[in-house]
Amino acid sequence: MELKKIGAFLKELRGEKGLTQEQLAEHLNVSGRTVSRWETGSNMPDLDILLLLSDYYAVDIREILDGERKRENMEKERIETLKKAADYSSLRERALLKKLILIVVAGCAAWGISFAVMLRFMDSVTVGFIVLVFSLAGVLYSAGMLCFRANRRIDGCLNCLLAAFIGLITGNILLLILFFGGGTYHNYGIIGVYYCVLTILAVFLLTGIGVTLFNKRNSDRQK
Repeated sequence: MELKKIGAFLKELRGEKGLTQEQLAEHLNVSGRTVSRWETGSNMPDLDILLLLSDYYAVDIREILDGERKRENMEKERIETLKKAADYSSLRERALLKKLILIVVAGCAAWGISFAVMLRFMDSVTVGFIVLVFSLAGVLYSAGMLCFRANRRIDGCLNCLLAAFIGLITGNILLLILFFGGGTYHNYGIIGVYYCVLTILAVFLLTGIGVTLFNKRNSDRQK
């Protein structure tokens, strides 16, 4: 125990009551010199006096022995915990931002390569139609993702973005296989339009369902 700290705390409590050392001494039936020695840390009150002081000042006896209010300790601990949580959150967000940038760069590069391949082997009208369907599917996919709370977290958004790029590349690969199976171009006519639409929408639908279930499972684990 730190006697000087206890003494300073006793002095603080007496000051809050607006009492002089003599007035407190009179209340406790001790001398003013005794109160002075308590507050300078030269001596400690007896146990029965400590109980009286605890009741008189409306503080826990452990707070007197610690030389400070427990509430103040709790507040300090709360502030320190909040600071640590804020630091952790900041580090986590920076790490997620790096992953986000990497995914965007890698996804755009992969999409660009697959798009260039499609332009190389297909006519511009077909590629334009495919891009239009991809864009529509992307809008529907994004709107659908926002309907689920599990997808609106930072991790969830990152997973949805990654899944979107996977869906784009997978859709391109499937269309290339569909139209160039066996190494030659297959012209399906109007049926080819339906093939494009169904392939792209199916890929995004399955991707959206998969990533939503994955995000929901992660969200349930964190609760």
